[in-house]
Amino acid sequence: MCNCDNYGNDKTSKQVYRFMEDKDISYVTGIGLFLVPNPEEGIYEFKRVMVPDLTLADTIKRGLNCKASKFIPYGFTIENKKIDSIKDLQNIKCKEYTCPSQCPDSCWCNMNRCS
Repeated sequence: MCNCDNYGNDKTSKQVYRFMEDKDISYVTGIGLFLVPNPEEGIYEFKRVMVPDLTLADTIKRGLNCKASKFIPYGFTIENKKIDSIKDLQNIKCKEYTCPSQCPDSCWCNMNRCS
């Protein structure tokens, strides 16, 4: 996983924190992304779970027992696409290149690839 100095398993990007700088964080809602084990696929396999209408605090709390979590606020832009729904995130394809290159905020750096 990427090494980030945030709250525990929270891998929310610095760009997201900058986006929320001038807003009251306790009221900003968005999508919580959670990386959870996927034993149906095999050892060291994980899947993304997306939960709408969360706050950053909700995402951090819910992500404590996950491999990792991220918060994407509504209105944030990823790869020139404004994010207003889970469908918007699902439409962003994860790049298959070697980490620690920057993966899109909707993806994870896991096992040396963005997925």
